[in-house]
Amino acid sequence: MICTKRQPVEYENKSIYFGEWNTITDQRHGRGIQCWMDGSRYEGYWKNDRANVKGILYHADGDVYDGEWLQDKAHGYGIYTHIDGARYEGFWSDDKQDGKGRQKINLNFYFFYKFFR
Repeated sequence: MICTKRQPVEYENKSIYFGEWNTITDQRHGRGIQCWMDGSRYEGYWKNDRANVKGILYHADGDVYDGEWLQDKAHGYGIYTHIDGARYEGFWSDDKQDGKGRQKINLNFYFFYKFFR
């Protein structure tokens, strides 16, 4: 596999990717940034054309997820911060809170809990 940077690529949905590519498979692979028309932005690592390993997703509404990724989904440890200051710190699986975590709902109050599926 050969990873290289190339000129920004615009997709059909008008999102733009800047970063490293696997030149053999012609897929996003390595470090990169994807920006969407609504203002959302992912900055992090890609593998086989999907967000993987570690990255930050800035949602258009101001919410932020900073953590681990697997196949374009939050998976592993991550912190989700809402624009109003509420935040969840803990584990994720398949884009859902899963396992041990804590929820902060205001400046001084935390819930500690475990999610079960």
